[in-house]
This record gives sequence, structure tokens and C-alpha cells, in this order.
Amino acid sequence: MRRGAHDSPRGVIVRVSAPPRYPPATPFATLPADRTRPSLAFQKGARRPMDILPVIRSQYHAALDMLGAAIEACPETVWDRPEDANRSWHVAYHVIFYTQLYLQRTEDDFLPWEKSRPNLQFFGRLPWPPHDVVEVGAPLSKPDIQDYLDLCRAQVDALVPALDLEAPSGFDWLPMSKLELQLYNIRHVMQHAGELYERLAKTTDVELPWVGMVAPARNA
Repeated sequence: MRRGAHDSPRGVIVRVSAPPRYPPATPFATLPADRTRPSLAFQKGARRPMDILPVIRSQYHAALDMLGAAIEACPETVWDRPEDANRSWHVAYHVIFYTQLYLQRTEDDFLPWEKSRPNLQFFGRLPWPPHDVVEVGAPLSKPDIQDYLDLCRAQVDALVPALDLEAPSGFDWLPMSKLELQLYNIRHVMQHAGELYERLAKTTDVELPWVGMVAPARNA
């Protein structure tokens, strides 16, 4: 698979050298090369920084719980609705796929879900030339997507406590630290959870929850 330049919404071009199996779903602008990133390391005489790994894990679970609420509430008539450019089940699969991927130490550590399909993480067309149309195929069932979500939740619990937040992201198309990658990943979950919440608000009378945090006992 060839990889070229990803054009960001701001017109910044990120050029990368090696083709990833799973390039980013959405292009982005990078910081200037000389931008100094703050260190998380404890320095003598300074206040000891709080342990933010439990906070990150809590916010992953809160975001995934909101996604899970949208999946649970989605009626069959909206699950695979032809008029939606991206079907609800496909949106859910997409966000769970990338959440699982970016929880890994590197791309090579990623083991796709057993029911994954080639390139199903993409919407519309493939991001590399000749930009073929993604073959979506038959919809995945709600129980299947819920099983995939449970797998992702389990990986949050297994992998977040071991994160080295000052390490590079582990994905050469995302030139940021592991800490910033976690924020990027959680924001992506919330983008699509919000998309599904809005879709359901227009088609159903169900009330969906806001999940602010997850109690430490749940994270243990």
C-alpha cells in the first residue's frame, strides 16, 4: 500500500516515509518542529505530579460508555439506514477499530478483531491512490459490535496502566507523544458518539446519558 502526503484542513501537508496498514481516518496539522513539549518527569524540589493514568482510563470508559449507550439505543431502522452516508453500525465499528489500534504500543502490536474486514475502518474511499471505494458488505449485527466494544474496554483496562506517556506515539503518521495520542483517541470516540447521539435524537425519543467519569472501582 502506498502512502503519500495527507492534506490537513489547514492546508498543512504531513509527509511520511513508510506505508502504514492503518493510516489516520482524518488528516491533521502538525506542530512546528521546534515546538517544545513539556516533560512529565518529576523534578527535584517540584510538586509531585498526579498520576494521570487512572484519569485517562476513566475518560476512555466514560467515552466508550456513551458510545455503548448509542449502540444499545439504536433501532434496527437506523442501524443500517440507506440514506446515511455512513451507516450507524459502520460508524460504531470505525471508532472502536481506531480506539483499539491507538491503545497499542505500536502498529505492529495491533491484532485485529476476529470479525474485522479488510479496510472496513475507512469511510467512502481508501485514503491512498487510486482511492478505491471501500467495500462495506453486509452490516455487522448489534451483538457483534457490542462484543467488539467489550473487547476494546478490556484493552483499556489492560493497556492504559502500562502506558509510557512521554514515549512517541508509536505510529509514524501521528507525530505526537503517547499522552497526546490518548487525548486524540478519546476525542475521536466522542466525535462519533456525538454523531450517533445527534442521529438518534432526530429519529427516536430515547434519552441518552452524559457520562462524566467512571468511578475508580470500575477501573480496578
